[in-house]
This record gives sequence, C-alpha cells and structure tokens, in this order.
Amino acid sequence: MKIEKDIKKIKKRLINKVKEKGIYENFGQNEISNLKDKYNYNDLCINDLCLSEEQIKTRILINNFRDWCYNYNGEDK
Repeated sequence: MKIEKDIKKIKKRLINKVKEKGIYENFGQNEISNLKDKYNYNDLCINDLCLSEEQIKTRILINNFRDWCYNYNGEDK
C-alpha cells in the first residue's frame, strides 16, 4: 500500500529531525494531519461497518502512526 511507504518515509524524516533539533511539542501533528487529508481519513465513517477492507487498513495505519508520534521519545524507532 502506498500509505505504508508514505508513513515509513515520514517516520525517517521525523527521526532525523529529532536527531538534529530534539523532540518538540506537537511532534508529528502536521504529518498526521497531512496523511489524514491525503487519504480522506475524515471522510471515513465513524464505525467500520461502512468501510472497505482497504479503508479500514488505512485508518489503522494512520492511527498507529499517530500513536507512534505521541509516544516517540527520540530513543526508539
């Protein structure tokens, strides 16, 4: 899936940014927002009943990336 490549690329960029400048408030928020816009995350329905399998995977991948950003401390990958 293209979203997996996008997330991998964004993570690498964010990790390098942290190495250069350190961790910062709202880490990854712009990237999360951009992914949600690109993959129409907010257009997806609230419950998974009306989503296709691909849309469910997209939602899960974006949520996992969001969680990674929230928990990243600059030490782990």
